Amino acid sequence: MVLKTGLRVLLFDNDLASPTLLDDLTSRVEKLRFATALHGGFKYANFSLASSLPEAWEYLAEAGKTSGRHFSRLLISEEQRTIWEGRITDIRFAYSGGEIGLRFTAQGYWGSLRDQFYSDDDGSRTDWTSGSHTADDIIKEMLTAECPSINSDQSNIDANSRDIAGINLSARAYPQDIIITKLAPISDSDNSMWFFPFGKIASRIGKSVLSRHWIIVSALLIRRIWS
Repeated sequence: MVLKTGLRVLLFDNDLASPTLLDDLTSRVEKLRFATALHGGFKYANFSLASSLPEAWEYLAEAGKTSGRHFSRLLISEEQRTIWEGRITDIRFAYSGGEIGLRFTAQGYWGSLRDQFYSDDDGSRTDWTSGSHTADDIIKEMLTAECPSINSDQSNIDANSRDIAGINLSARAYPQDIIITKLAPISDSDNSMWFFPFGKIASRIGKSVLSRHWIIVSALLIRRIWS
C-alpha cells in the first residue's frame, strides 16, 4: 500500500548548497519507516519502491560507471516542514510475488560524523589540553575539519559555560564517538544536560533552551511508521 498521508518523499542530488531534485517518490513509496533520537537527531529511514528492471538499474551503483542514487539526499516533509532528512546509503533488489522492486536504506546526517577520523594532532588543529575551551568550540572544529556533509552554518550550536580545558583528543576517533563518550556526559556549569541533534545544520541544545527550539525538538522526538 502506498502512502496515504500528507507526507512528501523527495530525492535530491548530494549538492547540499544548491540541490537538484532527482525524483519525487511520494506516490510510489511503500513501507516507509524512519526514526529520530537524541543524541543524533535524524537516525535512519527505509522504504520500498516498485520498479521495472531498466529503472532499477538507474538507481543502483555500478563500479567505474555510475553512482546511482547512493548518497543522494532523502527529504521527508509534511506540510512544508522537514521531518526527516539524510542520505541514501544502501539500495538493493527486493523480489516478491513475481514483481521487481527496490529497498532503500538511508542514514541521517548524524551518520556523516563517522565518515572521517578527527585528531587534534592533525594539521593546524587546536591543542585542547592547554588554554580555556568549551564543548561547542570542539564540536565546531570537528564539523569544519571532518564533516563536509554538515552545513557550515553553526549558529544553532549553543555555547555552554563549563571550561573543559585539558581534554585530550589526540587519539584518532570519529567525531560521533567523541561527542557521545567525551562531550555529551559533561553537563554545563548549571548542571543542565546537553543533547546533539543533527540535520544538515547541526544543533546543540540544553534543557534550559528546549522551549526556544521547540520546532527542532518536536521534529526530533517523533517516530512514525507507515506501511
